[in-house]
Amino acid sequence: MQIIALNSKNLRRFNPAVIKRFEDKGIRIIVNKDKMAIEFSCDDPYMEMKCSDVIKSMAVGGVDSKTAFKLFSDSYVLKIIDLSEILRSKKDVRRIMGRIIGSNGKMKLFMEDITETDINMFEDKIIIIGAIEGVELASEAVNALIRGAPHKKVYRLLEAGRRTIKESKMRLWKGEMDV
Repeated sequence: MQIIALNSKNLRRFNPAVIKRFEDKGIRIIVNKDKMAIEFSCDDPYMEMKCSDVIKSMAVGGVDSKTAFKLFSDSYVLKIIDLSEILRSKKDVRRIMGRIIGSNGKMKLFMEDITETDINMFEDKIIIIGAIEGVELASEAVNALIRGAPHKKVYRLLEAGRRTIKESKMRLWKGEMDV
């Protein structure tokens, strides 16, 4: 049995319908409201590992269940960037969150579009869900923004990364077609 701490603000995400979806996958799950924790277990170790990511994204990062359940797929991964481990003050966290969101949300939307990921921001955490190449690229862009890179430079980084990902997919596709 694994236990993951639950943020009280995210308790509502574990409603009976969501718990039923876990149970349909063979996962035993208990929401312990007194201890503010989620307890879960599964007979399949791989499924339990995937479940851990799903629960972390919902319990710690406030991700909705529809997005979190994508992590049960083999093609999706989770990356959590905890700004409280990097930055000194809440003021710095708010400033960096603002840089990542960008003017009118443009930066975050551009990152999600280019990397084909879901990026969720909750308190001092940035949660990225998507294919591994997209998550790595989005994480690289977020880290560049944390280090203070100008938005224009990050836009170029993302566009270059997208080209690289598309080229590698084309090479893979062409290689499979030559067989």
